[in-house]
Amino acid sequence: MVTDLAIIVYTSILLGTLSHETVGVQNPLLLVGVYTFLELAVLGFGLIFAALTFRLKSFNLLSNLTQFVVIGLCGLFFPVSILGPLRVVSMAIPFTYFADMFRYAGYGGATLLDPILEFPLTLASALGLFILGLGYFKATEKRAKQKGQIGTH
Repeated sequence: MVTDLAIIVYTSILLGTLSHETVGVQNPLLLVGVYTFLELAVLGFGLIFAALTFRLKSFNLLSNLTQFVVIGLCGLFFPVSILGPLRVVSMAIPFTYFADMFRYAGYGGATLLDPILEFPLTLASALGLFILGLGYFKATEKRAKQKGQIGTH
C-alpha cells in the first residue's frame, strides 16, 4: 500500500512538472481512507477469484470475463452516469463506489450517492468482500484438500 501511494505522489509530481499545471487533491485524507478500504476489498475479491480458479480450473476465461465486466462497468475510466440503462448493473458492483469516491476526493466531482452515505458503503463493501473472500477461499481450500485435489501449498 505504501508503495502504491508513493507511486501516486510521484506520478502527480511528474505530471505537474511536465504539464506545468498544479496537480492537487481536494481531500487527501479521504483519498487515503478510500484507498485503504480499496486495498482490503481487492484482497477479498482476489481471494474469491482464487477460490473460483480452484473450482473451475480455468484462470483465463474467468480473468477475461471479470476484468472487462468489473473494470468496464464500475466507472473507473468514466462516470457511471454515461452508461444509461447499464447504470443499474454498475450500481450493483462494489468497486463503482470506490471509483466514485476517488473522483470526489480527488477533485470534488459529483457522486452517485451522498458522500456521507457512500463513504461508509465503501467501508462495508471492503469488509464484506474481505470476510466473504477469506471464508470462501478457506472453505474451497479445505474441500480441495479433502478430495485430494491439492496436497500442500
